[in-house]
Amino acid sequence: MQMAMKVVENHPYVPEDMNIDTSKKSMSSKRLEMAAEILESSVFDEERDRHAPWRWPKDVWLQCDSCKRWFHQLCLGMTTALLNRFKKGKWKCCLCC
Repeated sequence: MQMAMKVVENHPYVPEDMNIDTSKKSMSSKRLEMAAEILESSVFDEERDRHAPWRWPKDVWLQCDSCKRWFHQLCLGMTTALLNRFKKGKWKCCLCC
């Protein structure tokens, strides 16, 4: 993922610095950093995202009642019954628990 990220950041040029620290500590830290960046980008913005295709169908998405981020049912590993139960009540994502 780090290599792909460097290529995307430097597109259309080939990045010169492709040195990636693959130690367990560095990889773990980088995974957390990248996951946080992805999750921070998942906050819904009404103006920016009103026509976003990921919003439909709504029946497979769950919004955290605390941070307002959206999560996909399959990514959460939830059954439809569990998803529907949380939609009726309060639900907090793993970042807010």
